[in-house]
Amino acid sequence: GIDAASDEILTAGASTVAYLGRHHAGETVYLVGERGLREQLENAGFDTVVAGRHGNPERGVDVAVVSIDREFDYDTLTTAARTIRSEELPIVGSDPDAVIPAGDGDVPGSGAMIAAVTGTAEREADAVLGKPHAITRELALDRLDCDAADCLVVGDRLDTDIALGAGAGMTTVLVRSGVTDDARLERSPVTPDYVVDDLSGIESVLDGTAPRYG
Repeated sequence: GIDAASDEILTAGASTVAYLGRHHAGETVYLVGERGLREQLENAGFDTVVAGRHGNPERGVDVAVVSIDREFDYDTLTTAARTIRSEELPIVGSDPDAVIPAGDGDVPGSGAMIAAVTGTAEREADAVLGKPHAITRELALDRLDCDAADCLVVGDRLDTDIALGAGAGMTTVLVRSGVTDDARLERSPVTPDYVVDDLSGIESVLDGTAPRYG
């Protein structure tokens, strides 16, 4: 029921494509991920090879991109790690979310695939996009055409949503209805400006009646 057009939505895929355009323009992407990200890459002009189960890719690849893949399995992991090592590929992750919420509980997200691939390849990722990467914040501010100080960032993750705004002078609101509980909030190095139980609490932030956190 949210009144939003597709051009008002900024995905981790968009920030990944922007990063690749700056640092790997014209290169062939070796993708551990799903069709949606592959289409974004190809629409941006990147030749893309999807990681399979049957040995090294048939044509040369230059950079590995790892994202959520709901068909990810042991064979894909084995082939991807071997290809990354043998080709000495830089690794780019689409976003750091280890888990994402689903109707029946949290499920593995892109961060889980990134951790598996980098761990097996024995390499650190060269970059992990999405939130809170600076490119994502830059793209959002360009899209909104406003200053950081005029932005309200609302999210359920301290290390991504809140960190995106906290380092840039944005007002941040943590919503408790997602993955962050009180224990995580207390030990987090990132502190939100406001904490609300659910999205209905945003109204009190906007009208100035919500108490600041901490």
